[in-house]
Amino acid sequence: MSAWLAGVLAALSAWTLLAPLAQRASARRPVTQHGPMAAGGELDLVDVAEQIARETRAGAGAQQSIIDALARAPSFAPAVSTAMSRHASLTDALTAHRPHGDERDLVVHALRIGIAHTHVLPSVLDRAVVIVRERRAWRLERHAQAAQARTSARVLTVLPLVFAVWGAVSSPSVRDAYATSPVTAAVATVGVVLNLAGWWWMGRVVGSGR
Repeated sequence: MSAWLAGVLAALSAWTLLAPLAQRASARRPVTQHGPMAAGGELDLVDVAEQIARETRAGAGAQQSIIDALARAPSFAPAVSTAMSRHASLTDALTAHRPHGDERDLVVHALRIGIAHTHVLPSVLDRAVVIVRERRAWRLERHAQAAQARTSARVLTVLPLVFAVWGAVSSPSVRDAYATSPVTAAVATVGVVLNLAGWWWMGRVVGSGR
């Protein structure tokens, strides 16, 4: 039994060290509007903005550049793509976009500004890309920190219980204290209740920050 408990403690210690590292490593993987990889290999919204900025900076027309980019990212702004396929003007097509509450709205807004002032379209899109990348990095960092906090809460909850069980199993005096001393039993009960209350509170704090 003691050897089994020692193995549990070693596993928990390894979990404490490796889980935050794994979360941070996953946070470094590229993320698109659909998740870690774009569905079907289509362009990410950052790629859309960069392609349009690159082509217009090279002298291509804004409308054709946007049509080419949207063709490679059909789910980026489907209402805009539909409007342009019906030969709507670029301004009207961008107006057809409905807010999604994510970074797509920012890129579409940058396109609207750039279309109104075509000479600044590449620079406006470049700034939009910077903002999108900063937002993604910040969001991933928050997720990694939340995962680390959840791991710490689990370890801090389990370790005292494991040590208490180990002490009771390996030491006759500890077993006698639990069995014969009302004070020891009461203190142990209060400790378990406080431990579980701390675990519940940590879960609420971390959950509210996600």
